[in-house]
Amino acid sequence: MKRLTTTQLHYLLTINALLKDERKVRCIDVAVMLGVARATASRMIGLLIEKKLLWQDDRKCLYLTADGNQQITCYTTLLNHFSPLFTDILHLSREDTEACSLVLSTSLEPETLQRLVKSIKHISD
Repeated sequence: MKRLTTTQLHYLLTINALLKDERKVRCIDVAVMLGVARATASRMIGLLIEKKLLWQDDRKCLYLTADGNQQITCYTTLLNHFSPLFTDILHLSREDTEACSLVLSTSLEPETLQRLVKSIKHISD
């Protein structure tokens, strides 16, 4: 799994959500959804394409690669592990739970994340 910044993962998650709702996702759709300038979205999308997490067809439509889908799956798994702690024990909203999970999943080393997940499972049981 590639190490991503919080912003990079946020873009991937946004593109994934748009792909579920629409057939075609373009840079402008991502920019509007995130409330950023098209040039800003374009730069980040270019970086994600370089990292081979996205690909773009001839019509400039965006798609997740297998690696991009794997990143989404890993994040979703971590979110599912963190949710009991953040929502049930700390009483955070769904939005705050997702924000905290996003930051933790991109900020911590993999070994630290594994220890955290084990600790959360122990607390939740």
